[in-house]
Amino acid sequence: MVNWMLRAVTLMLLCAATRVDAATLFTDNFNGTAYRWTPSSGIWSVCLPPAASSYRYCQSDPNFTPPMSFAGDLTWADYSVQVKANLNDDVKGRVAVLGRVRDKYHFYELRLEKDSTGVKRWWIYKCVSNTFTALASGPYEYQRWTDYVLKLTMVDATLTASISSDGGITFLTLGRATDAQYRVGKIGLKTKSTAASFDSVTVLSLPSKMPPNTHRFGHVVLMTLENHSIDQVMGSPYLPYFNGLASQYGLARNFWANIHSSQPNYFVWTTGRFFMQMTPIPSGTNNVVKALTNAGKSWRAYYDDATSNVNVFQYLPEVVSNPAQLAKVVPITPNFLNDVRANTLPRYSIIHGLMTDNGHSCRGVQPCLMNVDNWLLTHMGPYIASPGFTANHDLLIIAWDEGDLLDNACSTGPTTILMTPDIAKAGGWTCGGHTVFLVISPDAKPGYVSTTIFHDEAILRVMLEGLGITTNLPGAAAFAPNMNEFFR
Repeated sequence: MVNWMLRAVTLMLLCAATRVDAATLFTDNFNGTAYRWTPSSGIWSVCLPPAASSYRYCQSDPNFTPPMSFAGDLTWADYSVQVKANLNDDVKGRVAVLGRVRDKYHFYELRLEKDSTGVKRWWIYKCVSNTFTALASGPYEYQRWTDYVLKLTMVDATLTASISSDGGITFLTLGRATDAQYRVGKIGLKTKSTAASFDSVTVLSLPSKMPPNTHRFGHVVLMTLENHSIDQVMGSPYLPYFNGLASQYGLARNFWANIHSSQPNYFVWTTGRFFMQMTPIPSGTNNVVKALTNAGKSWRAYYDDATSNVNVFQYLPEVVSNPAQLAKVVPITPNFLNDVRANTLPRYSIIHGLMTDNGHSCRGVQPCLMNVDNWLLTHMGPYIASPGFTANHDLLIIAWDEGDLLDNACSTGPTTILMTPDIAKAGGWTCGGHTVFLVISPDAKPGYVSTTIFHDEAILRVMLEGLGITTNLPGAAAFAPNMNEFFR
């Protein structure tokens, strides 16, 4: 009796812990309707199979073209999706649940399907532009006309496949894979070469296991440069000061800009999302100003040309509608160094010079890069040498917003935010190229070179977390890799 009570108490505690860690994002039992689902192919309807006790979501097209149907939210990041699935044909058929779906050509997939030798297996697949890569697989003897609960769990870059044959009471972990291609997206259901039915869809949000940036800084400053790839700047005879900083502090040499052209990358630096526009972004969009203001942190944007479209602060609703906030966008000279000398530097700063000073008007490796180097020496040199830089444990990041415009080296490589059709229609194209950024701080490891893959959102994350803002980070900053490796 005592042992039974102890087991019951233990089970209650475990269930309570699960409730704390997981929140329900979505459920659907298809009680007469499937209005929240959007089929992209196949024949989908709510039905009541003869052997079923409740309505199900049925796909009745047995043809070869894979039918798919989607639901949920493109912003879902770390979650598990599970569904009761039943396929009619276990000889040539396939049934699957999809996660982090961007569209019908980009997603992760947990499927049951035979391999080329006829062995029944489970699979974790990644689909990129309709090209499938098997990330993990193993044998599993499934049967037709049998209910299986498939569960795909996605936390950070870890994908876990599980299955239940008792209606979801207990789950068998099939295997895991690691992949960082997709970090957010909808859910989906899929079949191939068989009719199938689905029921009891549940999506639970899960806490990210991504460790936070643990270092804290008195001030964080982002200095932005433009349009040069790694091979054009590292070792360049026209950038001696920049390369000297790289050898003295931290260098991220595996930095991939998200996109061409420039403006969407500046939005990722400030919102963790893509935008390309000349009007305010949608009200309610989480962004760096909202995060700083809610945390009581000061900010300023130093732009020598505040009318430039890369001054994305003019498109943040919290700024454009508030004259006091809009007044925080000021010319670099003399304001930045005056603030440094007067010890009135805001907690967060972004600095962007004219095209002749930031590299935009100097294509490739040319003597005109000396203008960039001299500008850095004139404006960043006094800041790095100032007593407050060391005393306040400041962080300065010098980053190129994108590679050379002809640099599309990552078109089949690392991406973290999929370019949306409206951004492509507005003129964006993937990818932003392979470039670098510098991590400059009195707490940085001297001469450290990182090979970790970073994108723009990692810079947004380290700046906010470096100021103590560790929750509700904007957009993709919430799942970007931390940058603890750079610091002592």
